[in-house]
Amino acid sequence: MPLSLRLKPGERLIVNGAVLRNGSPRAIELELLNHVTTLHERDLMLPEDAITPLQRLYFAVQMMHLEPEQELVHRRSAIDLAALIYAETMQQGGGPLCETISDVITLIGERAYPAALRRLRREIGKPGDSRTAQAQHALAK
Repeated sequence: MPLSLRLKPGERLIVNGAVLRNGSPRAIELELLNHVTTLHERDLMLPEDAITPLQRLYFAVQMMHLEPEQELVHRRSAIDLAALIYAETMQQGGGPLCETISDVITLIGERAYPAALRRLRREIGKPGDSRTAQAQHALAK
C-alpha cells in the first residue's frame, strides 16, 4: 500500500536521507510506492534544540529512524536515556510520564520509530516549539 504525503509550498521532506523540497507555489501530493524512511521538516529536531531529557530522547529516536546504518549506536543511547528518565520520574512519584516512556521503549523494541516520535511529540510539542510540557521542566533541573 503506497504512502501518500502532502507537501505545502516550500515544505521539505527527508526521504532515505535525501532532502526534497516542494518548489511549486501549490501543495503537492506524493505517493511513495516502496518502503522508505521519511520525516517532515516540521518534525525534525536539530541537535542544538535537544536540551531537555525528553527532547534528547526524541533526537535519539529520530536518528535511529534517519540513520538505519547507525541504528545500534542510537538505540543504546535512546534506551539508556529512556531508562534514566523513567527512573527519575519514578523517584518523583511516577505519573503519566512513566507510561509515555514505557510506550516509547516498547515502540523502539518494535522498531516503530515514527510512532515513538509521535508519542514523544505529545509530551514535548513539535520540535522547535517554545511550548514545553510540565514533565520537561521537572526533568530539566
